[in-house]
Amino acid sequence: MKFKKLFEDDIIIHPTINEGFIVKYRCTELVFTDYKTLIQTLNEFLKDPDDCIKEYIKAVDVDSIPSPTKPPKVVWRSDGIKLQ
Repeated sequence: MKFKKLFEDDIIIHPTINEGFIVKYRCTELVFTDYKTLIQTLNEFLKDPDDCIKEYIKAVDVDSIPSPTKPPKVVWRSDGIKLQ
């Protein structure tokens, strides 16, 4: 696999007791329900992180950004990945 650029930030993967995974990258946490989706998404990210970040930002609903007056809205992708 060829990496598009050098990573300066850590990608931390925590397994959960229900066979899922929580992935932390910068200030974002993503939830994966199975390892196949995690590996596929991680491969896509490592090949082109800038494109993946752009897709993530497009997928996040503006209403999901927390404000002091309302609770945050949780957004999920169709493959079970939590987007916020």
